[in-house]
Amino acid sequence: MMPGICHSFVRRGINQSRGAIPAWKILFAVGLVCLALSSCSGSGINWLGSNAPNSTTPPPRVRMGVEAGTPPFESSGTDGSQLVGFDIDLMNTLASRAGFGVEYVQMEFNNMLKLVSECRLDGAISAIPIKEDLKQQMWLSPPYATARHVIVVKQGNIVINGRESLNGMVVGSQGGTLSELELRKIAGVTPKIYSSYYAAFQDLINGLIDAVIADQPRALSFVAVKRNRLKVTGEPFGEVQYGIAICIDHKDLAKKIEDQLLAMKSEGQIDKLAKKWKLNEP
Repeated sequence: MMPGICHSFVRRGINQSRGAIPAWKILFAVGLVCLALSSCSGSGINWLGSNAPNSTTPPPRVRMGVEAGTPPFESSGTDGSQLVGFDIDLMNTLASRAGFGVEYVQMEFNNMLKLVSECRLDGAISAIPIKEDLKQQMWLSPPYATARHVIVVKQGNIVINGRESLNGMVVGSQGGTLSELELRKIAGVTPKIYSSYYAAFQDLINGLIDAVIADQPRALSFVAVKRNRLKVTGEPFGEVQYGIAICIDHKDLAKKIEDQLLAMKSEGQIDKLAKKWKLNEP
């Protein structure tokens, strides 16, 4: 409709150009009017909520931080071009239901949480533990999965068979996780804290530490790789619940995520994803 109006103005200006006002002045003025009208006609999504997407407007894109080297939650696909995993499937499904797009930004775990707390990222999803200190810095969703902590050692290790046998051992874990907190509760242990579980398990494989404490899904993903020659020992202990983190200022986004997450739970969709990615299964 807008081009038709402007075209009408232009024709009228040309027809009137035979009068006192030069044609170029009329055309210039008409051009300014058309530019202003076209600028005002844009829809321009600012955020979610009242500016929800419609059939002619692309959905807003939410920037979500992820730590890609944490299977089965998220990791690079076989061709390295895309992310796959339980968290990725969950977030993609949730976003589709809520009507927004997702842009994943890969980075180290603790830096990711820092950027969310500063609202330099809209949110993050990477098996983030629901902890009281994080709740003071960002919005955390209701838990979408639960796991326990386990001890991982090299195959052939018969000395370590539970928490009680870790006395005098050097034990690794990832900083900022509930597994780190569980590690620090064990008396007589020398903790070694890493920026990622990948680095911790590499040191274990190379014989630089005696054991790693991790949440069960992550631990099993490393144990499942035969060349790593690792095993879980002893009984699982403690508990960790995972949530989606959102910048504390984005209340509309948080509400959309919570509503869809609870709906997916009640419909059994999250259980299906957990089964697909073998969460907590050896």
